Amino acid sequence: MFKETMTALYNYLIHPNIHSRFLAEYYITWFLKGYRAKDQVLYKYYFKDNHFEIDDIKLPTLKDEDMGVFCHDFFDIILSQWIKTKSLHFTFHDGPYENNNVKIEEGDIVFDAGANIGLFSVLALKKGAKRVYAFEPVPKSLEYLNKTKLLNDFDNRLEIVPHALSDEEGISYIKFKEDNIAISSLILDILEGKEFKVKTITIDKFVEENKIERVDFIKADIEGAERLMLMGAKNVLKEFKPKLAICSYHLPDDKEVLTKIILEANPKYELEFTSSKIFAK
Repeated sequence: MFKETMTALYNYLIHPNIHSRFLAEYYITWFLKGYRAKDQVLYKYYFKDNHFEIDDIKLPTLKDEDMGVFCHDFFDIILSQWIKTKSLHFTFHDGPYENNNVKIEEGDIVFDAGANIGLFSVLALKKGAKRVYAFEPVPKSLEYLNKTKLLNDFDNRLEIVPHALSDEEGISYIKFKEDNIAISSLILDILEGKEFKVKTITIDKFVEENKIERVDFIKADIEGAERLMLMGAKNVLKEFKPKLAICSYHLPDDKEVLTKIILEANPKYELEFTSSKIFAK
């Protein structure tokens, strides 16, 4: 924590603006007053008129128990964009869903698998995506996601799909924790969790049935079901070769299994690995 606090202070000294000031105060508050106190700093800098607003991206108010997840994703997805433009070094939680070679480009058609409250979806649209399909089957997250859509004016370029992505169509069960909107999975055994019935679909079938002209970018953070999603997207990977940003830390063999599926579907992919993600182009 001391290292992050010092880095945040350094960032503020060389690039003073609202984001660097927020970072500095956020980590100083966490360091001096504890984990819970830091959430109030987010409210201080980005909350107005009953919603959060960050660089023209509007996000709904969350329940207290969901603020930890919101802060996590805010750092990874939104704040990392600003840090990157300033060529600063700062370590976030899982890291952003883009790198120097795999990024959202003007006119992209984007699939956001595990959209949660919609942070990546709205960022993609703000960066010029032509259309975003946000897949989110968890009711609580879906409620936040719909509020995010209503807060932002994207001319119907954001389509919410309330189903789970898998390797086959059917009915399955998602396990989840009521007190954490980030923890829900088709395949992980979640201790002290509950479960609900969900419709599963495949990317290949979804693209075919909806006559989607192409897919340019797939982001996936679906708690271990990334392998199922990729198995159900082999035709799309082969035909369109979309850019990929796939989480690879939920299961011990994720890196090997996901790499094999991607390259079997399309050997032309070039892959890059971080500690938590596979990027492919």
